[in-house]
Amino acid sequence: LLPRMELRADNLARSGKAYTATWSAVMLMIAACHALLIAHALGYAADVPRLVTAMLGLFLVVTGNVAAKTRSMQLFGVRTPWTLSDERVWQRTHRLYGWGSVCLGLALFGLALGAAAPLVLATATLLGLAALMAATFSYSY
Repeated sequence: LLPRMELRADNLARSGKAYTATWSAVMLMIAACHALLIAHALGYAADVPRLVTAMLGLFLVVTGNVAAKTRSMQLFGVRTPWTLSDERVWQRTHRLYGWGSVCLGLALFGLALGAAAPLVLATATLLGLAALMAATFSYSY
């Protein structure tokens, strides 16, 4: 329903592949987390923090990879007043976000595969996401 209400429908249509990739990544992430939590609740041995961090890393790689291919719209992306008012600012901000998201995703995936403790995984995730958001927001300004 939300795509039908998009004010910049032509930009959404031009960003169709990126929208589909992002939507699919969100659905797969939710389904995988749900399956993981059900398996853990049924007694299967699963390292939930490590697996969720690895899935989040892959999610960030996928979404970061398609971020620069989007056009200015209200539905998804870095929607600050500055990115929505100027297509050039939108493109440059999403290119920065894309690189940062891919780098953070690879780092989180690497930490999840390594021997990092759950506290290290949580700290790296929270600090990495906060730094990515702060850098992207300030860069868009």
